[in-house]
Amino acid sequence: MNGVIETILEAEERAEQIVRAAADESKRMAAESQAEAEQIKAEAKAAFVKEREKVLAETREKAEEAYSRIVKDGRKKAQELKDSVGAKIEDSADTILRRMFG
Repeated sequence: MNGVIETILEAEERAEQIVRAAADESKRMAAESQAEAEQIKAEAKAAFVKEREKVLAETREKAEEAYSRIVKDGRKKAQELKDSVGAKIEDSADTILRRMFG
């Protein structure tokens, strides 16, 4: 009978060791998973920041090109207007002088 009791006690002790080992393994796996999740999160954030900077740089470049194009076109139109008005001003001045002084 003592042998049976000892066998039962040994089996209970092994079962407790298995449960403790499983609990320890579970904690270890949870910690590893948490660390891996944090690493993935950090990598995703870094990739997002890098992509955002790339898109912002491309957008700035396109905006600068558009701005330069608009300014160039504006200057061209202003010069055309100035040139066309210049000739008319001289004609108008001549007309006014003729009317005033005959």
